[in-house]
This record gives sequence, C-alpha cells and structure tokens, in this order.
Amino acid sequence: FTEGMALPSMTKILTENFGMEVVTPRVKVRKAGRSLELDVLAYANSECNAAYIVEIKSHLRPDGIEQLQNILEQFRHFFPEHADKALYGILAVVDAPEDLRQEALSAGIFMAGINDEQFKLEVPSNFQPKAW
Repeated sequence: FTEGMALPSMTKILTENFGMEVVTPRVKVRKAGRSLELDVLAYANSECNAAYIVEIKSHLRPDGIEQLQNILEQFRHFFPEHADKALYGILAVVDAPEDLRQEALSAGIFMAGINDEQFKLEVPSNFQPKAW
C-alpha cells in the first residue's frame, strides 16, 4: 500500500528534481544464485549519468537504513551496466523517528516524507548526499 502511495510522488521527485529519465518500480534481479529487490530504480544516461535507489517504508526502523545501505553496496554486482553512474539512496517513509531520520541523513541518504498525501524531499540545506 505504501509503495503504491509513494510511487507517483517519487516519480515526480526523481524526474523533476534529479533529472532521471527512467523510473521503474518493483525491480527484481537474480544473478549467480543471489537476488536483489528494489522498490524503485531510477537512472539517467545523459550528462546527469546517475542512478537512484528508493526504499519505501511505512515505519522506519534501524534495519531499514541498513537494508538500503546493503542494497547500494550490492547494486553494481547486479547491474554492471550502471557501473559508471553516481549512485544515491533515498528513503521514502511515512513515519520516521527523528533519531533515525538524522542517522540516515548523516549517512548521506536522502529522506522523503509524506505531507498532504504526497511525498516530498526532507533534507536540510547543508545536506551532503553520499555517492556509492
């Protein structure tokens, strides 16, 4: 339910804010006996040359941050065709305790929260995203 609710807003954010050309929900890949599931994969092959992984959560817990970091670390194994792209993570959450929100931001992960039934980026002006 949360994924369906987040997808229109995240598609708009990814295309308008980050210049992504392709936005694909629910990506599943299997390679060499291992698998990886992504809530949303977005990328651009233009001058932007970046990829974004969005993990959608109704309630953020510490393992949600770790899960996204693991996905980002494994991404190039499963998608070698994107090896030359800068790679970023976004957590789109309905409810997040402030300490976990700060932990994610400190790790360089973009945060998006829901406001008036739409997800919006929630990052401070001095936020520095981490490229994996």
